[in-house]
Formats: sequence, structure tokens, C-alpha cells
Amino acid sequence: MKQIAILASALGFIFIIGCTEEYIPVSPSDSNVHRYKKQAIEIVRVGLMDKDALVRTHSIEVVSSTNTIQLMPLVLKLTKSRAVPVRFAAAMAMGDVKYTASEYTLKEMLQDKDENVRIAAAYSLMKLGVANHHDKLMGALSSNDPTVQANAALLIGKLDYKPAIEVLYKLINNPNSNDMVRIQAVESIAMLGDERVYGRLWTMLISKYADDRIMGIRAMGALGTKNAKDAIMKQLYHIEEVSNEDPKNLGNEDITVRLCAAEQLGKLGIKAGEEEVLKYFSTVTYSLDKLPSIPNNQIAIMAIGRINGRNLNRHLPKLLSNKNKDLRLAAAQSLLLVVK
Repeated sequence: MKQIAILASALGFIFIIGCTEEYIPVSPSDSNVHRYKKQAIEIVRVGLMDKDALVRTHSIEVVSSTNTIQLMPLVLKLTKSRAVPVRFAAAMAMGDVKYTASEYTLKEMLQDKDENVRIAAAYSLMKLGVANHHDKLMGALSSNDPTVQANAALLIGKLDYKPAIEVLYKLINNPNSNDMVRIQAVESIAMLGDERVYGRLWTMLISKYADDRIMGIRAMGALGTKNAKDAIMKQLYHIEEVSNEDPKNLGNEDITVRLCAAEQLGKLGIKAGEEEVLKYFSTVTYSLDKLPSIPNNQIAIMAIGRINGRNLNRHLPKLLSNKNKDLRLAAAQSLLLVVK
């Protein structure tokens, strides 16, 4: 129950594999994506009521990332969920969208039986400007539970609480720290704008392992400096600075890295990755409404909303009818970002 989806922070998405229940079809013929806004909202609404806790968690993240206020009453109800990841995500969303109607519920959640939920409630109360709970988050960094530590680091980064920077460095340098904790601490330091972390991120980018490079790209995106943007650009084009590369490892993993770079650049307002994502969609062997639920498809769809290019956006109507819930939700997120 305590396995909160920290992957949402480290990689920027949650993979929900194998969700292939009934879907709502849409017409793919109209490239005017604005007329599909209601359809996208309905997809997210249905996701918030799904029996699968991972789908509900993903749906909450879509509501939060797109600031879809009209769905927040449903998210508020999910603060009562039995599933800890759902309660955590719902509590965090209250602060992210500054949903003032949640204040009473959040104060109740400070007494939740799970510490992950308690610190998420503390975070949101601070985002609402009604309390100061920095001590709760700082204390959680010392928890014996690595998930609590990682989530505390995430929330501290989102709060822009710079006094925590040195404590986060201690977590990184502690040989007993869990890998998940170190990864989140690095990204949170980047979120806090401390440029000393650049060297560590660059080390991740030159790793021979695609997972390391993806996490480095995400953290560089959080840092957002000119050097960080340039580093992500090099990953987009896979320039020679990526060392120790085994040619046998290129291919699918390399595409994943480039798609992630394109998505992060789009998030930073840079459309340089648009051609990479267009090329990816031009080479898939499935109809867009039948794309399988794999990481590359998830990232590529999410990149559409971040890049917001006309040629990419035209894929969204058909993607909204994909039979896989995770891809359908990703398409809904991208469409809601595009039509903001």
C-alpha cells in the first residue's frame, strides 16, 4: 500500500499497462482539436471513477497538470479512497491547482494513517497559504521508509523550499540512501534551481543506460537553465557526448531517450523535438486508435501536448479513441494542454 508512484516525478508519467476495457470512440477526421475538449474531459472523468487505483491516480495527475478545475470535486472525493497512491495524488492535486474548497479536508488528512498522505496534505495547505508545515516535510526526509523520503523530497522541490537543498545533498551522498530517494533528491535540487547539481545530471546523461539518461533529461528539464536546455538538445540529436554507448543498445531505447528529450524541450517552450515526434508517429505500424500500451507511445503522446505543433495536434482526435486507458488519458492530457 505504501508504494506511492514516485515514477510520476522521476519520469513524468505512470505506465498503466494492459488497460483495454471499453472506450469512447471519436471521429478522427477533424483536425480542429478544440471541438474535442469535452471528449477529453469526459475521458478523464471516467478515469477518476475507474476501479483500478493506478488509472484513478493517473487521471488525478491529468486533472492537476491541465488545471481542469471542473473535475476537482471528483478529485476531492478521491481523498477518501482506500488506496494510498490515490489519496496521495488527490491531496497533492489540491495544492497544485489551489483548490480552496479542499482546506477542511486537507486539515483532516493531516491525521491520515499513512505518512505519505499526511505530507501531501501538509504540502497543499502550504500551497493554499493557510499553514506552515515545512517541519513536517523536512522531518519526513529522515524517515526509515524510502517512499516517504522520496515523496518528501518531491514535495519540497515543488514548494521551492531552498533551505532544504543541503539536506537533499546529504541524501544523495549517503551510501545507505535508496536509489529512488537519490533520484528524487537530485531532481528536487534541480527544481530548486541549484546549478551545482548540473555535473551530477551530466553524468546521468552520458550513462550507457537509457533509464539513467531519461532521468537526467527530466532533471535537466526541471533545472531549466541555458546549459540544461543545451544538454537536453544534445540528447534529442544523440550527439557524441553520450559516451560508452554500445551499438547493441541503440534502437528502441535510443528512441525513448529522444522522445523524452523532445517532450522536455516542449515543456520548456522549445519545439525542436517536433520533427522527432512526427517521425515516430510516421513509423508506427498500428493505427493510432490501436497503438499498444508501451512506454514510447506514452511519451510520444504526452510530447504532443508539450510541443503543441499543428502537425502533431492533428493526431489527437484519433488517439482519444485508443482502446488502452493509459494512452487515452495521455491523449486527453495533451489535448487539454493544447486547448488551454
